[in-house]
Amino acid sequence: LIQTCVAVIKTAGSEINSDLVTSLITLAEDDTKCRFFLEHGLHTVLFSNLDAGLYSLEKEEDELKSAKELMCEFLAMVTSSALLEEISLPLLLSWLKKDDILCSTAFLILGNLCTSDENTEAIATPEFVDGAIEKLSNRNKAVRHALLGCIRNCAVNPKSRDLLVSKDLGSHLLVISADIDDPGLMQKLVSILRLLALCSDTVARKVGEEETFIEKLVHMGKIENQFSAALGQLNVETGRLFSTVIVKTQNPAIMRTILDKSCLPHLLSLLSSPHLVMLNQAVLPLCLLFTLDPLPSNLYTQVTPEVVTKILGILEIKKPADGYRMVHENVLK
Repeated sequence: LIQTCVAVIKTAGSEINSDLVTSLITLAEDDTKCRFFLEHGLHTVLFSNLDAGLYSLEKEEDELKSAKELMCEFLAMVTSSALLEEISLPLLLSWLKKDDILCSTAFLILGNLCTSDENTEAIATPEFVDGAIEKLSNRNKAVRHALLGCIRNCAVNPKSRDLLVSKDLGSHLLVISADIDDPGLMQKLVSILRLLALCSDTVARKVGEEETFIEKLVHMGKIENQFSAALGQLNVETGRLFSTVIVKTQNPAIMRTILDKSCLPHLLSLLSSPHLVMLNQAVLPLCLLFTLDPLPSNLYTQVTPEVVTKILGILEIKKPADGYRMVHENVLK
């Protein structure tokens, strides 16, 4: 059946049935079937057809997506398990200068290809980073989601992260944050800033001194009657970012700003995590905050006996053996 569908896609040209494509997208969610599509070269046909502008942007009254949007979604699914050598990087990079649908598809595929240091460094060239930064001004939601997701995946690699820092990406992200109100988008942006701040005191300081940005993160996390997975993830990433800023800068003025802007609950929420890394990201900044003289009043009121009990409970964690000792030392501090 799949082989027949592949043949139909290859021979149909622009006359493609949207219901068929929707069904194929569902099939491609299975990694085994997805690999089958790749082995039959369907991705090369889709790349060629989309690049030639074969598929229509028009939608029928009962359709949510055009043929072009569906085929781009299908291509992203088909290539999700592709190897870097199976994809034409020059073609994908050329799509970054085309319409929003192709541009967002290109960033999505490039981000999915960042599965190793070797792949990431092949993708995150200075030219690519320059182009990505230029695209940050694009307010199309799909483009921004794919772009920030791609940059986040690139930033996991230390060498690529250094390149992003050298291109002053942190400043560009702080600028565009002013017009972002979507929790999912902001969560990706905050995640990138945290990764950049890990290797750059300059980025950490810029974030800590950007009071309007800090206020916006706190406000977005307090939106009432609107809970979603994206909002929860944003609050977690916000806490991790504040932790990184405190630890990297160890600047009393920045620490007081973070406390004054009601950010302490974000740090304390990390104490509920089952992961040692995030527990450490809660405890270590608390160590530094308690060095402030005089101590801000909200440290007295918000670090309650219940919070102290949570912190002491970390001492009961004994695994993994190569990780818990450092966290224990920070708890005892």
